[in-house]
Amino acid sequence: MPALRHTLRAILTRSARAACVELERELAVQEIRKALELRPDDTNILYNAACVYGLLEQKAEALALLLRLKQAGILNVDWARRDPDLAGLHQDPEFLALIGSAPPA
Repeated sequence: MPALRHTLRAILTRSARAACVELERELAVQEIRKALELRPDDTNILYNAACVYGLLEQKAEALALLLRLKQAGILNVDWARRDPDLAGLHQDPEFLALIGSAPPA
């Protein structure tokens, strides 16, 4: 059963990310919400959901998920600073406060 859950998680997050690329915003949000419902504490889904919201320029949703990861002590801030999916947040003051960093030079 864990393997099935892992596969389902991977399919749903890939589907959401693909929908972002294809500009199918509603489908992307629908798929990532489904993944979050199925695995609300799965850190990979939380981070990927933040990325989907980042790609969709839904700042509040992306930041809320990143905050959950940081509060759990598992946010990789070095990667978040460079992650192209979060590029729209990289200069945002709330994002910078969250990751504890100044904007890149």
